[in-house]
Amino acid sequence: MKNRIRRLRAQKELSLADVAAAVGTSRSQIHKLESGQRRLTIEWMQRIAAALDVEVADLLPRGRRSAGPAERELLVIFAGLPRSKQKQVLAVGRRLLKMSQPSPTKVSRRAI
Repeated sequence: MKNRIRRLRAQKELSLADVAAAVGTSRSQIHKLESGQRRLTIEWMQRIAAALDVEVADLLPRGRRSAGPAERELLVIFAGLPRSKQKQVLAVGRRLLKMSQPSPTKVSRRAI
């Protein structure tokens, strides 16, 4: 997953070792998370955000818009759930997203 950890770390003039010590892990682990070689879970995001003194949403790539209050609240709620409940929330979210997408329009044979 693309992220902004390296950029934020550099802006705060922190080394990999500085962040690793604050997070309680190795320099190598932080490098792997920054570069996408290791999956950036919400738990890692919370720990790294705290070490960098930023919001979890700040670690995510910036699109055309920044995360609003509702999106930030969802991240906080999601992060507070046990892993089994996180999986359930993701499944429900995927179903809702699928339901909200327009169904493909069928082409009538008569129109051809």
